Amino acid sequence: MFQSARGETREAKEKNACTGCELFPTKNKFKLAVKIEETVNEVEFIWLENRSGYRRELKELTPLQADCLIIWQDALEKIQSAQLPRLEEILLAVNGIQK
Repeated sequence: MFQSARGETREAKEKNACTGCELFPTKNKFKLAVKIEETVNEVEFIWLENRSGYRRELKELTPLQADCLIIWQDALEKIQSAQLPRLEEILLAVNGIQK
């Protein structure tokens, strides 16, 4: 159906073939989900680079990447700070040491 739709460009064909399709509302959600996944993967890669000693200049990041990286690092700090006391308790218990 898509190939036979009126229009010279992909955008024109999408407008003529896809807009009336019952699955059209899901198309934008899928594109958004893919974009979100790509962004998260990019931010994870940037974080891994930072951790390995390669620091990108802030001007090399898009505003979205910079914001997501800040959120990523903040979340990791919160997780680590929540886990440390519990980890200490476990290590002390395993070694038979009481606080």
